[in-house]
Amino acid sequence: MVRLLTAEFSKEEEKVIWTSNVLAVTIGVPATLIIGYLSGLFSNLKLSAATSYEWTVFLLKTAAIVVPACWIATTVISFLLFKKRKNEFSIDTRRMIVGTLVFPLGLTYDFLILGLIIFPFCFFLFQYLNYGWTLYVGSLSLVPFLIFEFALFLPESRAGKALRRSVRRSERAARKHSDETSSQS
Repeated sequence: MVRLLTAEFSKEEEKVIWTSNVLAVTIGVPATLIIGYLSGLFSNLKLSAATSYEWTVFLLKTAAIVVPACWIATTVISFLLFKKRKNEFSIDTRRMIVGTLVFPLGLTYDFLILGLIIFPFCFFLFQYLNYGWTLYVGSLSLVPFLIFEFALFLPESRAGKALRRSVRRSERAARKHSDETSSQS
């Protein structure tokens, strides 16, 4: 049994979910980028490279096209794969939808982190560091966000267990602090 987000899946179901997610991302992202380019969404790329604000707008526009397309592709491929393997096992629609949300939610999180935190931070660093060091520091600043994303989407992983322990500790500390302040009153 594997747990993704809030649903548990058997090994066979997990294999179908991961296959559909990977296929949808490898097919969906390039297809939507080509469609976005042909429709004129990425027409002013030179303007996007000018400021941090323009990069953020560009990334959020890209996310508005890529993420829904990846989710639709993931859902369709997942339905097709489950329909093909219907005799081997069955899955309810709610759990399947939760399974198809893993990569699209991850892409959304990645686009938001890049657009709202990493790129503005890197543009700020350009004033003080050269291009190589800015790229290095920006990449290192992305690592904690990726570990947090991994912990959220795969709660049974080491990072997910550590995140739950930390949340429980902070909840206990908050309860203990509120008990102490209420007893002093």
